[in-house]
Amino acid sequence: MIKKEINVLITGVGAPGGVSILKALTHSNLDIRIVTADMNDKSVGLFFSNASYYLPSTKDKSYIERLVKICNKEKIDIVFIGSEPELRFILQHVNSVEAKTGAVFVVSRSSLMEACLDKWEMTQLLNYYGFNCPQTTLASDKDGIKSMVSKFGFPLFLKPRLGSGSKSTFLIKNLDQLKFFAEYVPDAVVQEWLAEDEQEYTVGVYVSSSGDVVGSIVCRRELAAGLTYRAFFDGYPEIAQYCENVADVLKPLGPFNFQVRMHKKQPYIFEMNPRCSSTTVMRAVLGFNEPEMAILDLVLGQKIEKPNIQYRTVLRYWDEAYIKESGKDLTCDDNGEFILPNAITFPLFNAEK
Repeated sequence: MIKKEINVLITGVGAPGGVSILKALTHSNLDIRIVTADMNDKSVGLFFSNASYYLPSTKDKSYIERLVKICNKEKIDIVFIGSEPELRFILQHVNSVEAKTGAVFVVSRSSLMEACLDKWEMTQLLNYYGFNCPQTTLASDKDGIKSMVSKFGFPLFLKPRLGSGSKSTFLIKNLDQLKFFAEYVPDAVVQEWLAEDEQEYTVGVYVSSSGDVVGSIVCRRELAAGLTYRAFFDGYPEIAQYCENVADVLKPLGPFNFQVRMHKKQPYIFEMNPRCSSTTVMRAVLGFNEPEMAILDLVLGQKIEKPNIQYRTVLRYWDEAYIKESGKDLTCDDNGEFILPNAITFPLFNAEK
């Protein structure tokens, strides 16, 4: 028997990923009640849900207690983690929280999650299975650095071992820059620069709870401030099949994202993220709705049919939400639920035209 209404919790709804999940679920035909949570009372996603809660930083000892309380009060069926710091933290507690709440958390097994969230471990994992990725060494490994410079010369690429987006990533053009940024960025990795093809692709793959690859969606993207702001969705069959093959071996649970460049006429994976992304809403509008798939799969136990995807160019732009009370801090009730004023948007464009 299908449950009439699904209670969904999305955390981190001030982060691009959390907002994208929220938007994607507004394009679902399922009967969904959306609850949101964030540590900042000015996070935009709080104003566009059925209920909104304060959830502190993961550094706060009360984080898990509050998360459990929200799930139980709202009878949450499924939880989407919308920010990467929370995702890293919840890995240590997901089994106990699921047991205390009965909610399903959309996270893969901890060993895979930890490998994907660590750039060094990720490349070791891909190398182990023989998949293409940039040659990588730790910035602290002097012999490894010497070998990289001897083999590839410059430029090289340096980025934090832990982290997401383009923060603290640098194109290294000489030895002086390499020495400086290896000290400037703590615990960094250095990679060969995949410069043969400047075009970058992002790939979303959904893997069901039974381990089956449901399908994938690929776009070539242009970035601004580390986020996709122009996306060109098409079949890209070579890239799609390659990433589906990787997902079939690694067996994540639910949404799984790859960042890819073509190098030596083959797909090379330079990032893997076991979560929804900032392009989740774009994919949902075009027929590949990963949050909806997760609900069908993990809550309703339904087999997911291969999505019918439309191919489009997507142009992203800033939008605004207008809050009735200007500049005031929001208040919470005893359960941590925000007492929210109304928020409205003024859409400038009609997508149907």
